[in-house]
Amino acid sequence: MRIPGGQNGYDSDGKEIVEQLSGLPIRTRISMALAAAVRAASCLTEDGEAKKTVRGALDEAWHWELSGEPEALKLYQWILPLLECELLEEIQQDIRKRNAILSATYAMYYTIWHAARCELRTSSANADPSLPNDLAEVSEQELTYCLNSSSESAAFPTIERKWQLIMVSKLRDLCATQTSDMFGAAIEPAVFEESK
Repeated sequence: MRIPGGQNGYDSDGKEIVEQLSGLPIRTRISMALAAAVRAASCLTEDGEAKKTVRGALDEAWHWELSGEPEALKLYQWILPLLECELLEEIQQDIRKRNAILSATYAMYYTIWHAARCELRTSSANADPSLPNDLAEVSEQELTYCLNSSSESAAFPTIERKWQLIMVSKLRDLCATQTSDMFGAAIEPAVFEESK
């Protein structure tokens, strides 16, 4: 789902990164989106409303990536506060901060989309899969948007893109040693902190 004013396409590096991630388990791809969004958030004002919202949303999304809890609908409750952050004067005046908010929003949509798919796959026939309609527009492209926005939030986008490529290589190596289903094993946030 394209957020108005957000990233509108692939750049060559972003496409390359997503292609390399495409064969990896779902939780691995989610962890990459979340880690990129966390890094992007570093440009937000430390005690500002936007940073608090982004931290809360990403913390809850990491919790899902690690445990499968909470439900997708509970994660979705972070979308409106993230979208409202785009309207803050501090964000409107700084393109890097705006890209940080976009990165977090795309990471959340991506996580929620996969959480909902996981719930549908593992639930009984009586489960209530009702989620907001905007999730019908979400696809794997949100991962590209997230990574592109994250790069654009950095003081040095080329260095951020290099970090993303290094992390994809690390994740591919990590996944090569694991056996799991399509959702994959949880990836701890510390995996990404080691490569700062």
